[in-house]
Amino acid sequence: MRMGGKPKREKTTAADLPEELIRREILTRLPVRSLVRFKSVSKSWLSLLSEPQFIKQHLTHSATQIPNDCLVAKRNTKLIILSRHEERVALDSTHYFEVVGCVCGLVCLASFHMLSLWNPATHRSKEIFAPVCRADRKYDIGFGFDPVSDIYKLVILSDDLKSAMVYYSNSGDWIDISVPGNVCADFSGTRSTNRVTIVKDCPYWAFRRYPKDEHMNGTNCLIALKFDAVCDEFKLMPGFFCDEVGGFEFVDMNGCLTLIVREYDDKYPFSKLMLNLFSLDGEEGCCVWTKMYTIGPFNRGFEVVQGFSGGEIVFSDRGKFCFYDHKTDRIYKILNTSSATTADSRISCFRYTPSLAFIEGMESAFYSTIRTRRTRVQYSRVPQGLINALKH
Repeated sequence: MRMGGKPKREKTTAADLPEELIRREILTRLPVRSLVRFKSVSKSWLSLLSEPQFIKQHLTHSATQIPNDCLVAKRNTKLIILSRHEERVALDSTHYFEVVGCVCGLVCLASFHMLSLWNPATHRSKEIFAPVCRADRKYDIGFGFDPVSDIYKLVILSDDLKSAMVYYSNSGDWIDISVPGNVCADFSGTRSTNRVTIVKDCPYWAFRRYPKDEHMNGTNCLIALKFDAVCDEFKLMPGFFCDEVGGFEFVDMNGCLTLIVREYDDKYPFSKLMLNLFSLDGEEGCCVWTKMYTIGPFNRGFEVVQGFSGGEIVFSDRGKFCFYDHKTDRIYKILNTSSATTADSRISCFRYTPSLAFIEGMESAFYSTIRTRRTRVQYSRVPQGLINALKH
């Protein structure tokens, strides 16, 4: 210290900071794109950024950030990533593919017998051959994650709902498991082809069936079959009984299984719809459906596809994506969304958060650059390697 002057401040460098502080407070806050570049800094950084514990810490922090609160959806031949502000095309292929689900930043795609686990943020993918022909029916396949053992799982249901095949990412094996006979024994009818919903890393299949009880004719029972990715068990959620409805969807809102039931508005019969929202509340084994609120009326022709973490309902209106904010009672358009050139089939949509998630055997998806517009010189990187894998 100099006499009669201010104490001289010493500069603090990154080497002087505790490693835990750098890890928890700095690196976990950085975007995936930056962390992918930092892997080439040194072997120690590569090891740190590849640790399962760090990947979990980064994903946990990213999931709380609004810019990372996104959805991944398949519309016609494109796979798009939606935020509250814009739509971005992540995959455009002339070859057939379907979106099975999205867990921890990994997107599962299906093309007949070929399944692909793809991380759009790190540009890596792994292809898996499904041993059964029904793998091309997306509503038979579920995608889940066991956070206890850090294992990703793919589940393919049999047509009679008596068995399933489960793929384990740690071993790469398909294992046959049975579905308990009492899970779906109380109901008869056909299974709904409604899309699979993923809530807290577990897939749910939707059903719309009529009870066997003759005194309940005309009453619908809306149910969801859950695959618990931790214990490899199938569980039937409480049924929701209602009169004839104009349609229904199960979605993930705030990490809770939410049922959206459509009913016709009495003032505008068969032209406008009201939406009734119910959440499945309580502990597993004693949970009940609780009504949240009713919104509307909405014009027919829109399709609810998912929900953001803030509770906004996302829907497709004639090919363009919008979201409804219950707090402000307003509908907001998502920018850069383009109208579908052909009639949309049922849109598959799942929650998505960019992550460093990695499975042993993942390789570079081989990205190529293409021109996206004729009027302007704009280019986009596409996963050409992934597209080539889905051809087979």
